[in-house]
Amino acid sequence: MYRHIKKEELFRFNSVYIKEKKNAGYHTYSVQVEPNLPEEIVSQVELLLQKEEPGAQRIIDFLKYYRGNQYVIKKLEELFNKLEINIRKDALFKILLPRRYEAIVETHNGDEASAAAEIDGQYNLKALMDILGDIQDAVKHPGMNDNPSDLGFRDYNSFMQKEEKKLMNQYDAVKESIAHTSFFYNLIFPLFFAHIKTSILEYQNRIDELEEL
Repeated sequence: MYRHIKKEELFRFNSVYIKEKKNAGYHTYSVQVEPNLPEEIVSQVELLLQKEEPGAQRIIDFLKYYRGNQYVIKKLEELFNKLEINIRKDALFKILLPRRYEAIVETHNGDEASAAAEIDGQYNLKALMDILGDIQDAVKHPGMNDNPSDLGFRDYNSFMQKEEKKLMNQYDAVKESIAHTSFFYNLIFPLFFAHIKTSILEYQNRIDELEEL
């Protein structure tokens, strides 16, 4: 699993200053990859798959927590594929990038099944979670227009007119940012993981039906 890992992924450089030694500085490296972590998470997930809805929710909690860890997510996707847990990546992609999804469907002449096959081949689960993270970063740190305006004082009325326009523009920018943030946290983020959880519940239900035969 770690054959192609880069040095910067394995070690993080840091400088440590010790107050008790008159702020003497030391250069350190910390290990960023726990070798057994992916396998340990997979083992826990295999057990949780047997625990119906509470187990499914716990798996989602793992995915949320470790979504930035490519090694954990890679192993979990391998497990999902092995167990034929149908993670509908086209549905996840559509949530994240609806316009791009529609463009892909259009290139397949409206054939959503063909579009789904293309998305499934191009994107693994980690790539989709990275897109989710990029959107989250964008709503956390929206681009702001910092162009200074000429507020040189000439007279009361013209100065206040410019000041009011500047404040209204700032308000509109904040209002739009709040709307984007709310849309992400109240719809995109929970809907993304709801799709994955439903796929897990679908698998659990299938196993229960087989055991009843």
